[in-house]
Order: sequence, then C-alpha cells, then structure tokens
Amino acid sequence: MPVLTHKHREASTAATEWITTGEAARRLGVGSLNTVKRWAHEGKLRSRRLGHRLQIYAPSVDLLLQEADPDVQRLQRLERLLDEIEDLGRDLPPEAWQQLLAERPGRLPWQPGGRS
Repeated sequence: MPVLTHKHREASTAATEWITTGEAARRLGVGSLNTVKRWAHEGKLRSRRLGHRLQIYAPSVDLLLQEADPDVQRLQRLERLLDEIEDLGRDLPPEAWQQLLAERPGRLPWQPGGRS
C-alpha cells in the first residue's frame, strides 16, 4: 500500500473541494444546472473554469446552504412541490382513473362531439 506524503494529501483534498455543477445542484436541492451556473456567475458560488467545464468550490455550496439564502429556499420549495404534483396520480388504481374520467363533465377537444 503506497504511503501518501503531505503533498499527495493536499492534492487529493484540493481535488475534492471542487465539484461539478451537477453535484452542486444535488447538494443544493435544485434541479437546474443553469441555476447553479447563474449563481456562480453572480458570485453566490465560488467557481473556476477547467477547460470548458465549470467547477464549483464545495465549501461555497455549504456556506450558501448555511446562510439559508432566499433563492435557494425558494427553489427547494418549488422542487418539492413539483415532486408532489408528479406523485399525485401514481397511487390511483386503473379503476379509479376510469371513474374519474367517466364523471368528468363535458368532452375533451379530441373526443367526438367536442368543440364545434
């Protein structure tokens, strides 16, 4: 097993301090990479370019979470609401769906006898 020198430890620690925009989005609880990139551009998150890739300084993500930034909180709430909306009809059995459709007033535009 190789022995890590102080120089190697610093290099491995430094490498783990920079994360992808995807990892930053996951940690922040937001779904948009563009939001993370915008926050980096605005200075909310410390970032650097490595070739064509944008890397985010992980401690700046932690700091943004600790500060309870209003933008982060707003997006986290929105993500939770979207998840709840997506889950709304998943637990309904097919019979319940059929009953809902049958009881629905009016016709859908693509059904015969729909809009004139």
